[in-house]
Amino acid sequence: MHVSGKPDSKHVPNLICTQKKFDVTSKQLDGFAGYDDNMNKEEAKAYIRRLANEGSVGFTNHCSAQMTGRNVTTDDFLQVLMWGNVLSVDKDLKTGDWKCKIEGKDIDGDTLRLIGAIDDYQGMVVCVTVF
Repeated sequence: MHVSGKPDSKHVPNLICTQKKFDVTSKQLDGFAGYDDNMNKEEAKAYIRRLANEGSVGFTNHCSAQMTGRNVTTDDFLQVLMWGNVLSVDKDLKTGDWKCKIEGKDIDGDTLRLIGAIDDYQGMVVCVTVF
């Protein structure tokens, strides 16, 4: 999965979006140790909110294009991460990431759905797509 730390600057301000790399001995051990095969929606929601609060978010090129096309801003994305509901959590056997379908209200009060991948190796949540 290619991750860009800078979504299209026309619609998505990049000062909130950061891509952090963490020291394995500190941050990763504080992540999802023990969730190799099973994670529930509440656990995913808590971890996603923590990562979003830290600014540990990223965007795939596809997500950036979808956000631009749908006039979704980084603030909208973060609003859904912080206050939305995790509808499903599935382990991606190919990448090892946890893919979460999340639904919530954007900053204008409109419903926004997204797929976010929890990348525990990099210690971030990555927007895969918005719809």
